[in-house]
Amino acid sequence: MQFFSPAVLVLGMATGLASGAWAAPDPAAQLGLPTDVAASMRGIDAERIRAHVRFLADDLLEGRGTGARGGDIAARYIATQFALDGLKPAGDNGGYLQKVEFTGVHTLPATTVALQPQHGGGAMDLKLGEDYVTNNQTQTADVDIDAPIVFVGYGIEAPEYGWNDFKGIDVKGKVLLLIVNQPPSKDPKFFNAGTMTYYGRWTYKFEEAARKGAIGALIIHRTDLASYGWNVVKSSWSNEHVQLANDKDPKLEAAAWIQWEVARRLFADSGLKLDDMVALAGTRKFKARELPMRFKAHLDSRVRAFVSYNVVGLLPGTDPGPAAQAVGR
Repeated sequence: MQFFSPAVLVLGMATGLASGAWAAPDPAAQLGLPTDVAASMRGIDAERIRAHVRFLADDLLEGRGTGARGGDIAARYIATQFALDGLKPAGDNGGYLQKVEFTGVHTLPATTVALQPQHGGGAMDLKLGEDYVTNNQTQTADVDIDAPIVFVGYGIEAPEYGWNDFKGIDVKGKVLLLIVNQPPSKDPKFFNAGTMTYYGRWTYKFEEAARKGAIGALIIHRTDLASYGWNVVKSSWSNEHVQLANDKDPKLEAAAWIQWEVARRLFADSGLKLDDMVALAGTRKFKARELPMRFKAHLDSRVRAFVSYNVVGLLPGTDPGPAAQAVGR
């Protein structure tokens, strides 16, 4: 693909350089690519790519949401392009579309959450969206929770780093309180010297909590540790969450985030200091502990079953003999 500024193009025409005395550098050749790869690169048409993006990004498709009208239009558009490009259909019933069943769960305003001292005292009622966000991953419309809270530090079990926040404690049927991100490190052999690993992601934390038998998990949000503000959490968790309908992996009744100041009050009511506990959680001296607090909640959700589509096309290989494997793109 060659790029010219208008000034250079005009100069070349005016001085006769267009006749062959001067030619723009060939990016494919400059990169030292194999001949066949370079030829393919020269065949890339920026305007064709731009045309596809222009349609798929149009307001007509309404964001191409999973299970929404715009998403279905996008799938059929891509299937049409597969056919025009000569790919063999590899979806359902001899076509390009592969049906996938999903369930969408949207937490409703009737949801209530409170943090209750186990030995009496007033409960801390939390405000949905302001103090916490949550989602019922079990795909049920209503669930009631009344369970003890266990602080498990970063909520990580990573054998390759010799790290286990769950050592010596049973968390089945309990709600876990844990910190976003992962233990601080400057050692490349220990959590990649602080570079985010999968253990630091919120998805891992909820998955691991469910695998351990917990019924809920509360991730403590702090902007510098999460790398995004509470407004991002609130926005993304105020919408419908989509899961595979036939997902058999363990799930949480309450997959939640709480604000830093809510966590501070929770620890204070437990006779502890949040900053001290976070600092301890980043060391090998940390031990998980059950707090003298209970998580009491009623989660009210709208549950929606729907179908969406993968688009699947096949480009047969050119190696001799039967195909031994497929490569996804």
